Amino acid sequence: MHLEIPGEQRVLVVDDEPDIIALVAYHLARAGYRITTATAGVEALAAARHDRPDAIVLDLMLPDVSGYDVLAELRRREETRDTGVLLLSARREEADRLRGLSLGADDYLPKPFSPQELVLRVGAILRRLHAPAVATGGRLSAGPILVDQGAHRVTVGGKEVALTATEFRLLQTLIERQGRVQSRAHLLETVRGTGYRFRRLDNQTPPGPSAPRG
Repeated sequence: MHLEIPGEQRVLVVDDEPDIIALVAYHLARAGYRITTATAGVEALAAARHDRPDAIVLDLMLPDVSGYDVLAELRRREETRDTGVLLLSARREEADRLRGLSLGADDYLPKPFSPQELVLRVGAILRRLHAPAVATGGRLSAGPILVDQGAHRVTVGGKEVALTATEFRLLQTLIERQGRVQSRAHLLETVRGTGYRFRRLDNQTPPGPSAPRG
C-alpha cells in the first residue's frame, strides 16, 4: 500500500495494524516526509528495494516474517545497507532491544509511543546518516584519532599507528558511521575480510566518549 505525500525525504512505515500505520504516517507526513507503507515483511522488502526510502519505521511483529528477519535482510542488501531503521514494537524487554540494535537498527521505540517522539527520533536518525564525517583535506577525525585517507596514515594523539589495509578500512568505516551501532557481520562484509580487532589501536587510544563506537 502506498500513501504518496510530497516531501524531501522518504520514510517507509511497516506495521500490520492499520491504526498504527495511519497514526505514524499522519505525523511523519505533517513533518514533511514522503510516506510509503507496507503491512508485511515481504512487502516491506519489495518497497525498500523499489522506493529506496531514507528511513524505515519497522514493526517487529509482522504476519509473514519477523521484523528481525526483515532488518537482517535490509542490512545484507547493498541498496539498503545504510538505510536508517527505527524498530517499533510492543516488546519492551531489554533482550529485544539489544537484539534489534545488534542486527543494525538505529533506534528502538516500544509501544505505546508518543507520535511526536517518533517523529523526533526519525529526524535524529536522518541527521546522523546525512551528517558528513569530520573531514579536512581528505582527513577523518574522532577524538584523538586522525585518519589521513590519501596517505593511508593513522595517528592517535599525534603518534603514528601502523595498521594493515583491512584494519585501516575498518577504522575508516567506524569513523564514517560513528554514532550508529555496527554489527560484526556488517563490518566484516564491508571490508570483505575476516575477524580483525584493533588491539594495537585500542592500546594507544585514551579512554573517553569521543572514540568511535563499533
